[in-house]
Amino acid sequence: LWGVVLTLVAVGVALVAVDAEGGGLLQRYYTDFGPALYLAGAVTVFALLEQQKTDRERRALTGLVAFAAISGVIYTILLAFSQADVTIDTENPIVYGTLAHLVQFWL
Repeated sequence: LWGVVLTLVAVGVALVAVDAEGGGLLQRYYTDFGPALYLAGAVTVFALLEQQKTDRERRALTGLVAFAAISGVIYTILLAFSQADVTIDTENPIVYGTLAHLVQFWL
C-alpha cells in the first residue's frame, strides 16, 4: 500500500503544479488532483484502521474521520456562499433567496 499511496500523492502533486502553472488554482481545477489525493487519504485511513488493536484506538480514528467528513461538508456548503468566481446568488438566485430567508428566520 505504501507504493500506491506514494504514487497517488506524486500524481496529485504533479497535477497541482501543472494546474497552478497553467491557469492558476481555480475551484474547477480541484477535480483534476482531488480524487488522487482523496484516494491516497482513504487508503491510508483504511490501513490505519486495520492496524488498530483496541476499540479505543478504532473509535478515536473513526471519530477523526467523521469530524473530517463533517468539516468537509460544512466547508463545501459555506463555499457556495463565498465571493469566489461562481456564487450561488448569481448562479441560482431562487435557492439563494430561499436559504437566505431560512437563515433570517433562525436569527
